[in-house]
Amino acid sequence: MKNKEKIIYNKGDIRTFLLDNISNLLLEVYAQSAEDESNKKSERVKLKIKKDKYGQTVSVDGKKWGRKALPRRVIEEVIKYKDEKKSMRWIANNVYYYDKNNNKTTLSVGSVHKIVSKNSGVCNK
Repeated sequence: MKNKEKIIYNKGDIRTFLLDNISNLLLEVYAQSAEDESNKKSERVKLKIKKDKYGQTVSVDGKKWGRKALPRRVIEEVIKYKDEKKSMRWIANNVYYYDKNNNKTTLSVGSVHKIVSKNSGVCNK
């Protein structure tokens, strides 16, 4: 009990008291078990990945992890349109690339913002 308070239970309340304590105990056991499983899984993943000499995350097999970078053409177009004072939404709707399944894909506004902020020194000529 918190704060070591004494609580007096009636005979009818003892059943409630036991059920509350048992349910709290079971909940704590389940939570601890879930946390242990999560930690084990995390450790297994950490053993399978590493950073290469270029700082990229790769698996033990040497396969790259993460999302593929946008084509250089797309980045250059975004910078060009931003220099022309086009809005980020306009750029997102008009700049496209082809994904791995050869589908025409436009950028999100967030992607445009990320490209512009990474290349802010380039944009502010």
